[in-house]
Amino acid sequence: MTPTGKSWPQGAFDTNHLDTVALLSGPLVLFPITQGQPRATRSQLLSTLKTGARHWQTSTAGGAITLLPFTDIDEQQYATYFQVAHRA
Repeated sequence: MTPTGKSWPQGAFDTNHLDTVALLSGPLVLFPITQGQPRATRSQLLSTLKTGARHWQTSTAGGAITLLPFTDIDEQQYATYFQVAHRA
């Protein structure tokens, strides 16, 4: 659980890629708005905060990353999965 009491499910791509995960909020897959493959620790992913009605943000070693559901992405570059880093 996060400090706010919210649990963040992380869906692994498959059993051979346990460090490739998508962040979920209910039925929504949250897409990181980024030009490259985002990396974050599990702790950083669990610290993701909802910052708007359909807008989330997480902090990584490379900086803050905005997350949006697919239907809210316009022309932004996005990724589907996070690569789990074992160190920040």
